[in-house]
Amino acid sequence: MNRHVPWEMNFIARSIEHSFFLAILLMPITAFAGSAFDGTWRERQARASFDAPPVSFIINDAMMECATCVPAIKVKADGADQAVAGYESYDSIATRVIDDHSVELIHKLSGTLCLTEILNLSADGTKLILHSIDQHGPTPIKRDDYYERVGPSPFGSHAIWLWHRYDSKALSDNAGLISYKVTASGVSMTAGDGRRYDAIFAGPRVAMQGDVGKAEVSIRTIDATSFEESSYRNGQLMRVNTITVSADGAAINIRSENRVNGRSSTKVLDRL
Repeated sequence: MNRHVPWEMNFIARSIEHSFFLAILLMPITAFAGSAFDGTWRERQARASFDAPPVSFIINDAMMECATCVPAIKVKADGADQAVAGYESYDSIATRVIDDHSVELIHKLSGTLCLTEILNLSADGTKLILHSIDQHGPTPIKRDDYYERVGPSPFGSHAIWLWHRYDSKALSDNAGLISYKVTASGVSMTAGDGRRYDAIFAGPRVAMQGDVGKAEVSIRTIDATSFEESSYRNGQLMRVNTITVSADGAAINIRSENRVNGRSSTKVLDRL
């Protein structure tokens, strides 16, 4: 019996095999064509964020201390810039006591203003409002966070000490917004504060345009519904985000790993 296979059959078999493996290799990329990521999304306020442990904030003997911050912060409360280490979004804080019920915190990154916070204590000392203006991007974002006292102020300290956050309100329409355009070759992202990037999958790092810290971003595909976004500053890896769109295309889950302090978090975005 002649077991010889005609060259035409060998050619066809090899062609089918080649096409099959090529399809597998390209599947995670081509699946982004007409992507479910495309559009504008807003961050969902998670109830779990209000279940976090209380924050400890003390001003005593002209020093400001946040024992619950990671890493802990202890700097002079004299209104001058004080260097802090281990934070992704700022590297100095200036603390100024306005009066018995108000404290101002000025955060800078590489000498540039990036966040202003004012803490206002209620007259009865049981409530605290944190007014913040985030200026990491070209368009500021304003937010108010509400706290209730869960511990007394230690003797001799300023009247702000141990607090539990129970509510948060975005005062800017652009708060929590992100827009994505994902193609077979890469990702275009624009945040609500005006920061943006255009990056190629498995390509070089690109500038996060409009970022006060001059961050750089690189991206890579994970599978047909996920990609990874890595952020760098001064050559150091700062954060890795795993971004996944839901099966129904209605939500995006972002798993974030802070490589500076080792903490991780998750947030959900809803399609607008």
